[in-house]
Amino acid sequence: MAETTVARSRKKTPPALLSNGKSKLKTDLSLVRCRAARHVIVGPNGEEHLILRDADRALTSKLHGSRASMAPVSPTFLVRGIPNPHTLAADFGSLAVLVNSPQHTAHRSREQLFIRDALVALDARRVGATYRETAAIIYGAERANAAWSSASTAMKQRIRHAA
Repeated sequence: MAETTVARSRKKTPPALLSNGKSKLKTDLSLVRCRAARHVIVGPNGEEHLILRDADRALTSKLHGSRASMAPVSPTFLVRGIPNPHTLAADFGSLAVLVNSPQHTAHRSREQLFIRDALVALDARRVGATYRETAAIIYGAERANAAWSSASTAMKQRIRHAA
């Protein structure tokens, strides 16, 4: 997860006057159009903590100035100190992906699928289900029955290994 980035709005117009939704700037950050905007937390001093996330990344920004929760804003980013340019480029790359095209579906790895199967198999064993019944829970009854009656032992071995 990226560290908090400080942003200030360049717009001098009060937020109430910006809320008509007819801004023509393409650089505006609009929470209505941004599918990665999950939460906006308003702090005691009026600053907004904007949490953008998708299945692969998350970014938190602290916004001062015009309220992004009320209308589109054009943020200017102020970076403290002398940051590592590669890390900074990666953070801004994540921001661009989150604002323009967030990915809300996770790409499951073999390890994630095996862990899921192992947890299902553990639950099934605890309630007394057979390996075949466990396979039916994970893969569906039709696929499990076909695999159990075939010469292949791949699914049987996978279920035994998961359990």
